[in-house]
Amino acid sequence: VITLKETIRYVLKKLHNATTKNKEISTNNNDVHIEHIMPEDRTNWQNISEEDHDAYLWRLGNLTLLSRTLNISVSNNAFINKKQKYIDSKIEENIEIAQKNDWSISEIENRQRDLSKIALKLWKK
Repeated sequence: VITLKETIRYVLKKLHNATTKNKEISTNNNDVHIEHIMPEDRTNWQNISEEDHDAYLWRLGNLTLLSRTLNISVSNNAFINKKQKYIDSKIEENIEIAQKNDWSISEIENRQRDLSKIALKLWKK
């Protein structure tokens, strides 16, 4: 049985490989974790309503891949505190995310739209 997290990792890795030809992400799921940019615990994200948090938490636009070590270190921190770790990850998508001033519903929607365009090209074959 394939889990939700395995599916998310698969999709994010495929999207990464479609846009970044020179760097691969490890295929070992113990090394690569799913990072919720807006985290599961919204304690440090008070500007997000509970309703929006529930609606956007698992959207692809709110998810990225990080190494196990970096993911543990960013945990449920505020976006401003996560940004340097995203740059440290050396994954181009994360570096782009880190260049944002903040992470909001509109950022999630914009990233979701961008990822879906890539996915449509990738899987239209």
